[in-house]
Amino acid sequence: MCFPNGARLRIAAACLALLQPSQNAAASGANYLLLRIVIGDYLLADAVEGEERGGAVYVNTAELAEALEEPPLGAQLVSVSELPKFFPAEFSADLRRQELKVSGRGALGVEKRLLAEYESRIWRPSALALPQIEPPRRLLAPPFLALRHSLERGADGVYRNSDSLHLYGDFAFGEGSLVLSESEGVFSGAHGIWRRDSWRLQGAADEDGGLSSASLGNNFSLASWHWNAELHRRARGKWGGLLGAAKRFEEENLSVRAGAGAGERNSWRLGASGVVVGGGGWSADYLHYPGAAAGGMRGRSSFRVYYRSFAVSHIAENIRGRENRSETGLRHFFNAAGFGAEWRLRREQLAESENTAEFGLRKSWPGLARTSARFSHRRSFGRGAESRFSGLSLQREKEGQTGLLELAHLHGKGENSVLAEWRSPFFGGKIFMHAGASADFGGEIRRAFINISYAAARNPRDGVWRADAGFLGAGAVSVCGRDKDGKIFRGAELSLKNGPVLEGGCAFFPSSGGEVALDGGKLPPWISAGESAFYAAVRPGVATEVDFDMRLSGEVEGVVRRGGVLVPGAEVRLFARTNPPHANPDILPGGGAVRSARSGFDGYYFFGEVPAGRYYVESGGKFRRRVRITVGEAGLLTADIDLPPRRK
Repeated sequence: MCFPNGARLRIAAACLALLQPSQNAAASGANYLLLRIVIGDYLLADAVEGEERGGAVYVNTAELAEALEEPPLGAQLVSVSELPKFFPAEFSADLRRQELKVSGRGALGVEKRLLAEYESRIWRPSALALPQIEPPRRLLAPPFLALRHSLERGADGVYRNSDSLHLYGDFAFGEGSLVLSESEGVFSGAHGIWRRDSWRLQGAADEDGGLSSASLGNNFSLASWHWNAELHRRARGKWGGLLGAAKRFEEENLSVRAGAGAGERNSWRLGASGVVVGGGGWSADYLHYPGAAAGGMRGRSSFRVYYRSFAVSHIAENIRGRENRSETGLRHFFNAAGFGAEWRLRREQLAESENTAEFGLRKSWPGLARTSARFSHRRSFGRGAESRFSGLSLQREKEGQTGLLELAHLHGKGENSVLAEWRSPFFGGKIFMHAGASADFGGEIRRAFINISYAAARNPRDGVWRADAGFLGAGAVSVCGRDKDGKIFRGAELSLKNGPVLEGGCAFFPSSGGEVALDGGKLPPWISAGESAFYAAVRPGVATEVDFDMRLSGEVEGVVRRGGVLVPGAEVRLFARTNPPHANPDILPGGGAVRSARSGFDGYYFFGEVPAGRYYVESGGKFRRRVRITVGEAGLLTADIDLPPRRK
């Protein structure tokens, strides 16, 4: 029984074990399911409620030390043959109270026996693998939520509004999300997805609340290939499936993939990709629909080659009943005179051919609150008309706010437009607003919109919700300082680099991942951290917990005298006091000298970064002197040593 005193241990169904009575046990020989263990008058584990229903309890292990001294050790058992009387069990959930209840079909016959009747060799793990039951609060409630309200004005002058609720995160034994939407006060649809290990389940509902689509998929490995299988139901009630496989050949730098689909649209596809020495690669894919309807796409092939800053691509589509469509492009990125630039050429052919040339130029000024400007020019000719387009955009980011101004001109038609957008948090970061409008140079508004978003996340440590717009599309980090006993450290104010202050020893804030580090420059000299930085790999909708091991330390100084005269060059030793036991035995084991120093010309000595604890400071040889000190939150301690006069 190695649980710490005061800890609360949850005994769940997975903790049960099967017992086989020994030959000298007065039993019928049937297997028994252990329901309860009792040591004296203390309840150690419980798997029944009222000796008739399944459940779980919390037990305080602080009393186990007393319990172990109070025999006899007893148990309440139920025969495996009695289990059919309980199943099938009924499950019911109360969403308001966040409770999950399990009720059996009938009562179980419980036998009370002393475990002394059973030999120790018969204890073994249960062959029945039951899942760990999560607390109902986490089982039913996603840890992240986001609300969004949109108001838009179109070119026709009509205002339209819509809302959405997004619930997401790790819950119900897996990772999932649910999006509910409404437009003009009417429910417009829902979409949900859930993942657990290699499984994924997703579905969507229409405005009438009916199931519009659903799919169940799984990824697995077989015969050194990676497989993907999916069963889906489309909007018109048609069922279908997909099966794909891929394999990577490391030595040849080659990956191959293949797949087939069945259902409303039968299809098959082949693909491959590879790596080119020197920083390049290639990929090729072909998709074929053998049963395409008239006017539908029957096949599509694509090929792409890239080498450093160059990329060439070609796409061809075979459309039944119409001419084939093909598209070929060339793209190049480069830097010149502090500017980032790119140009691309594209040729598209369907009924007529169209050629497009585009050039873009970008410049950034990181020192000016992350300001950047971009100019682009596109010219198309073919298909009976020639068109040219030019645009200039200016973007600036500062303290979480982003502004965008874009000017565009369509040559030939003489059309000009201006677009302005602004993103910024409000109300202490709890609300995020995105607003924008586009208009022509005459002042006529083409489109205007405003989006207001609210996000909140639940701290996994205490279950408290916190509102912050930074949780939108991001994850969270829960940081705490801990002392040597595992309790929240409140000895001093802790701060994070580029992060918040740990008020009360903890902080909960949005994050997209990266380094989480303590600001050591703001720590008092008598406090140090075992690890001052961690790397947090954060996923959207997931709160990552980070704990810093905080240690109290201090500084010890003093002077060495003999008969009132300062003694230079005296050896000073720092000992751990072993009686009572030293508070940090892992850092300063035993009772030997762990630190030593020499006094200066003026008899002064100094020890820095001394962990909290009880120590002796001594100096001298045969007739030495020793001073008791206790290092804690006092910071700098002074311990002068007065040596006895030398004997003449």
